[in-house]
Amino acid sequence: MKKWLPWILLGSFALWLVAQLMPARDKEGFRINEFGKLPILLNGRVQPMDSMARNALLMISGKSVVRINEGKDTMPAIEWALEAMSKPEEAD
Repeated sequence: MKKWLPWILLGSFALWLVAQLMPARDKEGFRINEFGKLPILLNGRVQPMDSMARNALLMISGKSVVRINEGKDTMPAIEWALEAMSKPEEAD
């Protein structure tokens, strides 16, 4: 048994290392929060996309979230900006 113990430990470590190096599975849906962290150059400075979306929504409506379904639900500013950029005909 003493002969096999180092090989068992080495094999276990190798399996653990391979498992750690594999990319994590994506959750269902889009990564909107990660999209909001992307940098954008606006007004002469670099800022996150989320800040651009909040500032644009504040200028348009005076609020930082969008109310949908007769005010029952809210949509974050970054989701609103992403929808406005990807579906301009619906955004109008």
